[in-house]
Amino acid sequence: MFLCLVIPLGLVFVFLSPPGDAPDEAAHLLRADALLYGEIVGHRQVSIAPDGHKVVAAGMTADPVVAWVASGWPAPTPAWLVAARPALRWSAHPMFVAIDPLAVYFPIYYIAPAIGLAAGKFLRERPLDADVLARLFNFSTYAVLGLLTLATARFGRAILFVVLALPMTLYLAASVNPDGALIATTCLGFACLSAGRRAAASLCLAAVILVKPPYALLALALLFPLPPLAQFWAARRALLHRAGLVILAVLPGLVWFIWTMAAVAAPVDRPAYHPGPLWPGNPATIFYTVVPAAQLQSVLAHPLDFMRLFVAATFGVWRPLVLETIGMLGYQDVPLPDRLYWLWAAAGAAALISELPEGPRGRTSAATAIFALAAAAGTVLLIWFSQYLNWTNVGAPYIVGPSGRYLLPILPIFIFLVPRLPFPGASSLRAAGIWLPALAALVSLAILPAWFVYHGDIT
Repeated sequence: MFLCLVIPLGLVFVFLSPPGDAPDEAAHLLRADALLYGEIVGHRQVSIAPDGHKVVAAGMTADPVVAWVASGWPAPTPAWLVAARPALRWSAHPMFVAIDPLAVYFPIYYIAPAIGLAAGKFLRERPLDADVLARLFNFSTYAVLGLLTLATARFGRAILFVVLALPMTLYLAASVNPDGALIATTCLGFACLSAGRRAAASLCLAAVILVKPPYALLALALLFPLPPLAQFWAARRALLHRAGLVILAVLPGLVWFIWTMAAVAAPVDRPAYHPGPLWPGNPATIFYTVVPAAQLQSVLAHPLDFMRLFVAATFGVWRPLVLETIGMLGYQDVPLPDRLYWLWAAAGAAALISELPEGPRGRTSAATAIFALAAAAGTVLLIWFSQYLNWTNVGAPYIVGPSGRYLLPILPIFIFLVPRLPFPGASSLRAAGIWLPALAALVSLAILPAWFVYHGDIT
């Protein structure tokens, strides 16, 4: 089903989407191109703004033509692309381009698109065509990881299939955005866990955390399945071994994060502004950037207020988050047909039902299910916290940046969500739980290409 229904739709997105149309694709393409110039991680550059204040930017050295092509959103018209394609040529003089905070990302997921760009340059393809090659190599990485996931998993296959087949996952995977391959890596990690391959799962989750440290709490799944409370002491040696794998999964990402924050990262520039009501300092202070240290002071001074912001950012706007998780194409401005959202929501519920055990001896204890929910909630909190520190004006009474696509790497932990509960007639429900996700993928393949052409800026 993955080969026949999911991969074809992803290939359609690879070739249909205009350059720079996917979320943050412009900066990610620059990040991939910088690898060809030997830049593993970004660097800082200082300039002076017209009003005299110092501006520190984090960026990469990349081909200026790639920078120009990648900044093509809002998507250029088909006529513009037809006229521009022959005129664009590669440059021999790379230049600095600010792409903070992406300049600090660990480069593992940029290798495949960089190979695509290198192949385009070697074959003397024009920059716009090399962009498609970069997408194709990136999508191939996702496809291989997805196939490995479904071949490895011993349970939770329907849930993992839904995560891999969601239109949002596919659209990200079909661009130069690394999130598609990152989601597939997370799925592979949980598939390895289901097969008892904890070392492989630890490596997969380590790669995810290296790129995006807020997902560090997902590594707690390496402790699963948790024994009943009465058996915790007897299982202490096994749990200590698993805790060691958790540390090994988190430690590289923590070291990379601390080093890049100190040596590479730069605050996001903003027009001059006064701090919001959560700022404990002088309200007349003028800020020119987002200042993480000042934001941390705001959170520490008003922890309950921040928790209210977290609840508002999660549950106050739950409907947009759900829609963005299932699929919001283009630069998150092309919604799916309404009925397709309902179909995918039903497919997700059916995938969970497919994990119902036939009797009381299921794969997941109640303690494991509760711990999985807590790890998922904690991960969301860390993601929103990072958005508040790095993207939101100091002391603001809101959080800038939460998006449903950030929740996709969390969903694979749901394979541990169905506890050991006796449930009569689970066999027939499991059958429905397997085929409804396939129906959602089939309907998506049938209608989304034409829908995207009609509603998006398609070349």
